[in-house]
Amino acid sequence: NKTLCVFPSRLDVGKHFMTTGGISGRKELYESLVARLLGFFGFVFDNFDSPELQALFRSPAYVDAANQVCEGRTVFDPIQLGIILLVPGQEVPMHWDVPWFTHATRFSLPQWLLVAMERSGLWSDERIPQIQGVAYLHNWTDTDARGGGFYYFPDGSCGPERVVPAKPNTALVLDGSVVVHGVEPYLGERPAPPVSKQPPSELVYKGNDTWALRVRGKEIASYSHDDLRISLVWRARCFASEEERDKWHATERTLTVDEAVSRLLADLRRRGRLPENHTPTGSELATTLLREYADYPIHVTRSWMPFNPCALERLHNGWWTAPLRWLCRQ
Repeated sequence: NKTLCVFPSRLDVGKHFMTTGGISGRKELYESLVARLLGFFGFVFDNFDSPELQALFRSPAYVDAANQVCEGRTVFDPIQLGIILLVPGQEVPMHWDVPWFTHATRFSLPQWLLVAMERSGLWSDERIPQIQGVAYLHNWTDTDARGGGFYYFPDGSCGPERVVPAKPNTALVLDGSVVVHGVEPYLGERPAPPVSKQPPSELVYKGNDTWALRVRGKEIASYSHDDLRISLVWRARCFASEEERDKWHATERTLTVDEAVSRLLADLRRRGRLPENHTPTGSELATTLLREYADYPIHVTRSWMPFNPCALERLHNGWWTAPLRWLCRQ
């Protein structure tokens, strides 16, 4: 009865990717674009005291780069360690990393709302800087042919795009909650892989340099180790001292969704972006906040038209959308 809206945690990412077709401006149907996003991720959120992880977070090169990004905050509080495997045809969509605040985190508020809060600048005094390192573990070196480079916008959404090739045994460091970024299509001319949200798929190492793509236990595709784009991602919060770090961990996350939304709407009214007598709710609320604050770059989409009309087939189930099945890449 349309009285309850349940939004994806990264509504901002999905909305932008489906609307534009991603950095390459694809003109594809919803199912194909979803398959391109469903890379294979593995994350560790604890056990950072192991010697291997400590060596990673304390390596001199990482510490030196992190000190520059974190504006002199030299105490690093590990957040997560991740392995990301992409098969041919996949990419990581443009996004900001989820920010952290004194009184709000991803465990207390929706992630898309946290991104809107960060982009608004209204909580700059509560923002916790963070650092992200990205390294490449695959062996292939023909980056020009394969793509899969790390792109980012260091001067903001209206600034120029920069691309770092995914060369093995190299790494880069940035605050991904401030700098919008993503991964170019990896072997992007390939069709989308045969995966979907339901049923879930898994990429399993079989030995002998071979990986199996399985759905419900059935192998539907096979890849060699050299077919994969493999990256290691590690993140940490930045603090000025151990005391500041310990105080943050002991602080109760008291900011509520209603309080955050009310402050954002008040800001929009103050700036003349929202009528005084109107309070959006449901999907209109989310759309309004993301439109006003999540200012994803549009001008850089590598296409003559930075809009993907093929997504309309999913949004509007009318007779006029049927031709999209013939016009759009499946």
